[in-house]
Amino acid sequence: MTVNRTLGYVIPILAALLSGCNDDDYGYEDRTEVFTTVLPRNVQQLFDNGYMTSFDVLLVPCASSPDHFYFVESPEMLDSVFHHIYYPDEYSGPPLDSLFPEGGSLLVLDFSALCEDEVMDYGLSFSGDTVRVAVDIRNHDGLVMPGIQEVVFPIGVVLQDSVR
Repeated sequence: MTVNRTLGYVIPILAALLSGCNDDDYGYEDRTEVFTTVLPRNVQQLFDNGYMTSFDVLLVPCASSPDHFYFVESPEMLDSVFHHIYYPDEYSGPPLDSLFPEGGSLLVLDFSALCEDEVMDYGLSFSGDTVRVAVDIRNHDGLVMPGIQEVVFPIGVVLQDSVR
């Protein structure tokens, strides 16, 4: 009888405590980060290669870029733009040198985000010589994940009158 009485108290208390253990109870904040850069010539076409995170690739640029963009004219020039390119494991994203479009270059957007940030959507656009990347990011409130992650958009680009 003592066990039943104890369970009679414990079960409602546990149910009340555990009712708050739901991911939906955590809030979130959405924001849009917009990145733009100006290229040497007008853009003819962009190729969306998706995005990668620190789990796919880590980049160490030779010189930091204030607009977070790195323009790489050819696969052979990757070493002159990035001091180190690291792919964490065999499940990493495709190698950057495989993402160059035929007759084109690679425009790499590389920025840092908090670990509790999640890329929800993004859009690529261009006008003349200017490329714009708008990234919708959701920050999950209440999740404690210290640190930052790298977010990389390897965008294929063909410039007008581009000769390689």
